[in-house]
Amino acid sequence: MLKTSVKDTIDPVALKEQLDEFEYFLRHPAFESSITFGLEFAMFEERVKRQVRANFQLTPEWPYWDLHLNRENIGRETFSYNLEILAVPEFGTKAERKPGWVAFNILEDGIIPQSIIDRILELAEIECRKIDKSRREHQALLSKPRRYSEQ
Repeated sequence: MLKTSVKDTIDPVALKEQLDEFEYFLRHPAFESSITFGLEFAMFEERVKRQVRANFQLTPEWPYWDLHLNRENIGRETFSYNLEILAVPEFGTKAERKPGWVAFNILEDGIIPQSIIDRILELAEIECRKIDKSRREHQALLSKPRRYSEQ
């Protein structure tokens, strides 16, 4: 045991287990997906509407079907994401004017309210619950005994 003070001790075995668990969830996030939503902004009295995509990795604190362990798991919540905006070029050849997703960063502190970031997390969780339901249904089909005639 390591002592940090007279009252506190750190169990190195427990600490290693916690670090290993944390590393597992970083290497194997429970869900990787994206959600798309609209964005509207105005500049110089001109309004622009574009689609924005939030690509995310999320490990929830609730029980989910872990594809790497092939069993139910409960993780330590981790959430990371980046945003892309659907650019719609106005100039160039037809091929050059094809819309495409490009990196888009408005996440710096003070640019958008925390309530919007919270809404992105909320939508990501809803998406993850749908994915988890689908995984569990798929797993139930795989585990279901088949009749001889179905083989």
